[in-house]
Amino acid sequence: EQAGQRFSLGSNHRSSRAMLDALNAWYGHTEGGFAHPPIPYQQVIPAGKADDTPYTMDGHAVTLLGTGLIGDFYTNTLHGQRGRDRVRVVYSRSEDRAAAFSTRWDIPEHTTDLKAAIDHPSTDVVIVGLPNHLHEEAVGLAAAAGKAILCTKPLGRTAAEARRMLEAVEKAGV
Repeated sequence: EQAGQRFSLGSNHRSSRAMLDALNAWYGHTEGGFAHPPIPYQQVIPAGKADDTPYTMDGHAVTLLGTGLIGDFYTNTLHGQRGRDRVRVVYSRSEDRAAAFSTRWDIPEHTTDLKAAIDHPSTDVVIVGLPNHLHEEAVGLAAAAGKAILCTKPLGRTAAEARRMLEAVEKAGV
């Protein structure tokens, strides 16, 4: 990231000013630039590393579940701010929306099969940007597939639903 660079969804995306302000605040953007300049990625040295050679990592290949506003938000952020991380597969309950989203964001694959999207062999992360009533199923499938999971809020519609998801990811070790 460049000092002073701010997040934006662009004029052609529906967005909430509050969401953008929160994201910019989270990353330390202020009117005068960054509150604290970020450490360049290639200079990060993980704890316990025996030498001081820079740590480098291949990016993550992401399966995105959902093609609504939240899907646009995450894809814009990943593709615009995370050079190594890319959405490789997108899932939608609608073929037309999946195809349009895939084209708009230059995503190689799209599907209307939730399990196939999650189990895709070339992805290692699943972002759950689905309606709340579908979170538990998606998290359960992603945990069973051994994928890292990022789930939009709320995690569950009830405490019991959230607990079942937590137990699924802990059991799977993800």
